[in-house]
Amino acid sequence: MNAFKPTETLNVRGIGVHYGGALILDSVDLPPVKAGAITAFAGPNGAGKSTLLRAIAGMVKAQGEAHFSGQDLMRLSVPERGRILGFMPQGLDGASRLTVLEAIIASLRVFSPGLPLSACHEKALAVMEQVGILDFALRPLNRLSGGQRQLASLAQSLVRQPRILLLDEPTSALDLRHQIEVMSILRDVARAGCMVLVVLHDLALVANWADEVVFLQDGRVAASGAPLEVMTPELLRNIYGVHALVGRGGDDHAFVTVTGLA
Repeated sequence: MNAFKPTETLNVRGIGVHYGGALILDSVDLPPVKAGAITAFAGPNGAGKSTLLRAIAGMVKAQGEAHFSGQDLMRLSVPERGRILGFMPQGLDGASRLTVLEAIIASLRVFSPGLPLSACHEKALAVMEQVGILDFALRPLNRLSGGQRQLASLAQSLVRQPRILLLDEPTSALDLRHQIEVMSILRDVARAGCMVLVVLHDLALVANWADEVVFLQDGRVAASGAPLEVMTPELLRNIYGVHALVGRGGDDHAFVTVTGLA
């Protein structure tokens, strides 16, 4: 892993994004994001979750600041940013003929061009084992299922051992078992000192795996804090327009059950 400092924070202030005259994010401030924590972004479609991740990563034109270790991430060059950030999009290119191994090595070498090929192979194999995709290491990306491509994308984002990991719906194409496996991997990465920021639609995953949750609505922060403190039936009714039950079961696992439309 890169050298992590447990006291490091990511401070995001005043993020604003416009597309074609439409306001997507309206001066968004986030609570300080801490090393070692999983911070989830939730909210309805079109709330601005993915755009916020991309703005922090410097991938869309945006106003505001994202300060980390004395630097504004949104103002760094692509190589500088790539040495700090890992970004997992919603999906890899399904037409690519690169094998999974080749794609992961390519991701590593973009930001570490001087790294010997043998070391690249070693790192790629290690991250594929971590994610559980060694079995299709030599399979082309265009012959993978959507879920398999999602796991390959996760491996690409992890291989450089970033200090900040941004993931856009990493569980959306996965079955239940693989969802839990991915969240377990993210928990291990966070425990190692990484800042994990993840867009999630499944509120049960948010409740059970996130340390903090930020709910977005209409391009603004509607609520933030510890999941079970913030995620009340009233909040879910106001944001999603549904009636829901939120609590903990006998096994201490949180549940979110939608009972109908509000």
